[in-house]
Amino acid sequence: MKKFFLYGSLVIIAAIFVMMIIAPKSETVQRSITIEEPVDVVYPYFASLQNMEDYAVWQALDPNTIHEYRGAGNSVGSVHAWKSEHEQVGVGEQEIIAMIPNKEIISELRFKEPFESTSTAFLKFEENGNQTKVIWGYEASYGALESLFMMFLDMDKLLGPDFEKGLAKAKEIIEE
Repeated sequence: MKKFFLYGSLVIIAAIFVMMIIAPKSETVQRSITIEEPVDVVYPYFASLQNMEDYAVWQALDPNTIHEYRGAGNSVGSVHAWKSEHEQVGVGEQEIIAMIPNKEIISELRFKEPFESTSTAFLKFEENGNQTKVIWGYEASYGALESLFMMFLDMDKLLGPDFEKGLAKAKEIIEE
């Protein structure tokens, strides 16, 4: 019986170790939409962190969310911090870390509650005449233990629909 327990334990540990090795260490989720406006109209809207309150799905989950803005709100170094009791909103902040005018906005997302993590969000813009394709996405890197846990979560199914709804809302606002 002791041998069975020992061998069984070794098999389980080996299986976990192998899963940690093969589990993806990074993940990207993104969605896109075409907005019937030129990029010089679309880009400034998304560059303003304050506008996220109008189109991001998570903002609508808790109308009592406390928002704080530091910096200009539309330039590198600008920060949008939030605090909510809602478990899907939690506590965190987003800082713009890079901008290429009319091309890309990159932000660092720092979640504090209900769990701590850091990831990257991006908005990319592709102009086509008087239309602009907007790509909104999320990139995360995982350590060995995190990657094991993330094997069982489909972030594309979790975040993708929220990006789609947010982009549709932004399109509606910008095209009005």
